[in-house]
Amino acid sequence: MNIAGELKVFAKDLSILIVEDDVELNQELVAIAKIFFKHVASAYDGQEGLEVYTKEHFDIVMSDITMPFVNGVNLSKQIKNINEHQNIVILSAHSEVSYMIDLVDIGIRQFVHKPFDDQELLYRLLKVAEELVVSRAAEANAQSTIAKMQEKTLEVPQQTKGTTSVVGIAHESVDASSFNEALKSDEVSWKAMQEDITTILELREDLEHYVGLIFSDRVSKEVLYGISSVLRKMYTSFSQIEFMKNMTVVLFELASFIEEVDYSQLSQEQMDKFKIIEFFYDDIARFIETVFVYKDTIDVFYLEDSLRSSVTQLKHSVLQTQIEEEEFELF
Repeated sequence: MNIAGELKVFAKDLSILIVEDDVELNQELVAIAKIFFKHVASAYDGQEGLEVYTKEHFDIVMSDITMPFVNGVNLSKQIKNINEHQNIVILSAHSEVSYMIDLVDIGIRQFVHKPFDDQELLYRLLKVAEELVVSRAAEANAQSTIAKMQEKTLEVPQQTKGTTSVVGIAHESVDASSFNEALKSDEVSWKAMQEDITTILELREDLEHYVGLIFSDRVSKEVLYGISSVLRKMYTSFSQIEFMKNMTVVLFELASFIEEVDYSQLSQEQMDKFKIIEFFYDDIARFIETVFVYKDTIDVFYLEDSLRSSVTQLKHSVLQTQIEEEEFELF
């Protein structure tokens, strides 16, 4: 399934508020959002945006930074004071990088850098919508899923057995608690998991370090090679776990792509596209936490489709080739 198709699945029951003072861009963003979201509202400055926000619930807020009356930073702070868990996506120009620290400090990690193309925008919205849907499903269904699994003979299922999936691949959902109990029933697997979990957590920190370097300076081949090295180590650790074989293939594919690209032939614009790797870090870090640390995800297979889609998006963005997907018109 392509990025637009996946966003239609995840955003179909969600609402979004768009705050942008550029009238033409505001209208363009609203037109795009209406294709995917159940409800779309907009405002043309921060003060108006706050007024709209306090009148109804929004799953996602997308805001520009530089606006009249109340700028995007102050708007975000006021919204976070009302709801600290509110998902906010910031539209930012390169000249506004000085605001990033304040925004990160209040818990905002989702940024769309101007000027952006439609695919980049859709990809970021997909990441936010996907996380919302998965986390809400986990909260609503974790107890019932555990009860259902306890009625069965506990085993790590093959993907071909089940019938459900968040997007794309059919499999039997297995919550993290049940999965970890299943590992304990296999002494060899459990011992290997205990030995690997510390390594996996350390690799998550290493990956965060390199992603941070990408955003603190221009993307360089050396930093990307560092990311590739971490991904290959993750591949080695994860490949020992049966249910993660499909994911490890994707990690290996990404590491190989980073190593095989001819960087001498890439423009700086193409190099900057590697910042999409931030999405991989967000996804992998959340996956490690929900499966191995907090053990609260309802489906340990949920990340496979997302990572595969992310690799495809990265390759086409860097190489500037056309993604082969169903015909999609924004207007």
